[in-house]
Amino acid sequence: MNVVVFIKSLFKGVLYAFIIGMMVWVVLFVVAILFDSKSLEQLIYGWYRFFVLCIICYPLGVLASYHIEKEETTCPRCKKPFSWYEKSTGSETLSESVISEDVKVDDGNNRYHFERRAFRVGKRRYYYRATCKECGYTQDRTEVGSYKERV
Repeated sequence: MNVVVFIKSLFKGVLYAFIIGMMVWVVLFVVAILFDSKSLEQLIYGWYRFFVLCIICYPLGVLASYHIEKEETTCPRCKKPFSWYEKSTGSETLSESVISEDVKVDDGNNRYHFERRAFRVGKRRYYYRATCKECGYTQDRTEVGSYKERV
């Protein structure tokens, strides 16, 4: 197993554990409110439960992250995990126009003013090449997307 992928899985696991823990805690909190209205002390105890749930859900988050990463980087030909990597090879502009918008800007002292800014908007075709490190199989892919960038 690739060490970098494992470390990325650990960090993504923290995020997934937080999300799973938050969902479970919200469900438990709503159920507790509906069936048992207790004091503020139990609400604080609920936060304690939330953090305990996050710690318990951490291994589930790591496993979910690892599985997703494994599926995304498995070669379609040789089926080896963690060997399929994709790189951008370029882009081509299909349509483009320049627009201007009024943008609300904070001057730092909680005072706001509007500035007119120009943006280039349009559609672009992006080119990608995926390659397997194990068997050398390559596959090209294109994607069309909208963009908005400041002029």
